Amino acid sequence: MKDSSKLFELARRTQQGEGPHDKYTTLMIANAMAIVARHIELDENDDAEASNRLCQEIRAGEVIPGSTRYDEVYELLTDQARQKVLISNPGYLDK
Repeated sequence: MKDSSKLFELARRTQQGEGPHDKYTTLMIANAMAIVARHIELDENDDAEASNRLCQEIRAGEVIPGSTRYDEVYELLTDQARQKVLISNPGYLDK
């Protein structure tokens, strides 16, 4: 959610900038706000501690291709990637 806050703040500051906004800038602000709204709607829970443990397992060679753990990790990471795409570019998965 920290990234959402940063993105929203950037959109807000850009919107408050001096002078008229061109169509591109206006569309970029709207897109940034839509991404933040999807972050809030999907309530993205990023468990940093669990992510760090998983990274340590992978680095230690504990996630071996062909093992049950490997399949679990593959499914977890695939799901996380899918969730991030749904937030940043939801139409992409419809292709």
